[in-house]
Amino acid sequence: MDVGEKIARKCDGLPLVLDLIGGVISKKEKREALWLEVLDNLSSFIFKDEEEVVKVIQLSYDHLSDHVKPCLVYLASYPKDKDIMISELKDLWIAQGLEMKNAEEVVDVLISSSLVIPFDNSIFKIHDLVHDFCYIKSRKEKLFHFIGGSNTPSSSSNLIPRGITIHYNEGLFHLDRNFVVFNPEKKNPYVKQLLSLKACDGVKDCLSYNSHLKHLRLLKSLDLKGITLTDSLLNEIGMLIHLKYLIIQTEAITLPPSFSNLCNLETLVVDHSEGSYILLSPCFWSLAKLRDVRMNGGALFDPDITVLDEDLRLENLRTLDELYLPGLEDTEDIIFKRFTNLQNLRVCIGGLEDCSAEKICFPRLDVLNELEQLCLYSFWDSYDEYTHGFPSSLKKMKLLGLALTYDTLSRIARLPNLQELILKYTIINEGKEWNMEDLTFQKLKYLNLHRVEFSEWQVDAEKSFPVLEKLDIRECYKLMEIPDSFGDIASLELITIKVSIFNIKEYVEEMTGEDKLEVFFFG
Repeated sequence: MDVGEKIARKCDGLPLVLDLIGGVISKKEKREALWLEVLDNLSSFIFKDEEEVVKVIQLSYDHLSDHVKPCLVYLASYPKDKDIMISELKDLWIAQGLEMKNAEEVVDVLISSSLVIPFDNSIFKIHDLVHDFCYIKSRKEKLFHFIGGSNTPSSSSNLIPRGITIHYNEGLFHLDRNFVVFNPEKKNPYVKQLLSLKACDGVKDCLSYNSHLKHLRLLKSLDLKGITLTDSLLNEIGMLIHLKYLIIQTEAITLPPSFSNLCNLETLVVDHSEGSYILLSPCFWSLAKLRDVRMNGGALFDPDITVLDEDLRLENLRTLDELYLPGLEDTEDIIFKRFTNLQNLRVCIGGLEDCSAEKICFPRLDVLNELEQLCLYSFWDSYDEYTHGFPSSLKKMKLLGLALTYDTLSRIARLPNLQELILKYTIINEGKEWNMEDLTFQKLKYLNLHRVEFSEWQVDAEKSFPVLEKLDIRECYKLMEIPDSFGDIASLELITIKVSIFNIKEYVEEMTGEDKLEVFFFG
């Protein structure tokens, strides 16, 4: 019996243990001596209870790089069974003061080590036992503490945590409205030393008009997702000058002037509970370290933007989601010239109640030389054409509510790095023919057409989409057939069709052959 088989037998067939050990040995050279080292470590384990399984988790943890270990431990700040958004993690890790160059690489390491469970490209979960292990580690290292009602650290405790995550279950606990974290009059030394505070699951019930945040002077990370803040609390946040990471929910129509004090802020996420956009006042431009801005509900720049210093820049900004522009005049170009390193942009043109222009005016986006992801959409009554160029750096593009002419599509096809293209509620060449005779999408791997108006598709698919892997067509009611040349694309793995012309199903099946690729039909 070789060493690999002995290791497998020693795991007693337990899935988690097998996965974890597989993650450890996958990083080692295929040398017997190195694998015997793993087997020797396992020899003292008898997997009859959870305690022994935790020893294997420790073994996996020990084989992580030093910069990855705290990244894993901080995952315990999420509730058990919680979907963890990969996009949030980098911000969280940076806010905790961790060195972070490439969050995606760290996530890949955690997945390959079987310490987290991936569900798709954007979400993963953490096994309960791994969660328990991380929580124990966090307490030993005094990283953070959970409060579930009555288990608040006492002032005499030798555990002074750097961070607190509050999970409130109304059926199990009662948090009074003078809860210690939000009440500066309740003397407790750990509160003033907090670096991180994350509140969720009904904590809004313990906030009152007597609550305060201004005494949490050292906070670097504040997550109050799901809690609609009063104007006074919103203003107090502006006093927390060490904040790097901030998630809030508000009904205010603009951010208070006190936010100009947040000179260290890198991540700002605002949920507008009224469902309308929030006005970005001039104080926004003083936040020079901002990297990630997400306005769920939309944000509109103050009309006085034109009076700002021409040299004013937010050079660290990488993500801006979601920006509303009225589409009235070319002065909006001034805005994008201030974001020289923007990589991810979601922008809506028009659709504002007070917008009265007869024709939409699009800003120039080709000035964003670092842009990799773009979502551009219009809520205008009629389809309008975007006549400017696109940044050659784009890798992912989503266009909604636009009219696309041959010239526009030609500019898109020439983008040298484009890998993903989503067209939704768009009209191609006035709903007639999409002729791609001279168009080649050199790197496009994913094409999604949703409610796109065009009736005929003239294309040599193998030439126009040489590396296409997935084709997704949804509710394109005018499209009568898919060109049979798509069956010649060697890289094509999947075609998805939803609610289209009835006979298109038989046509696609005949085109692709029985075992050529997967074809799914819905509706």
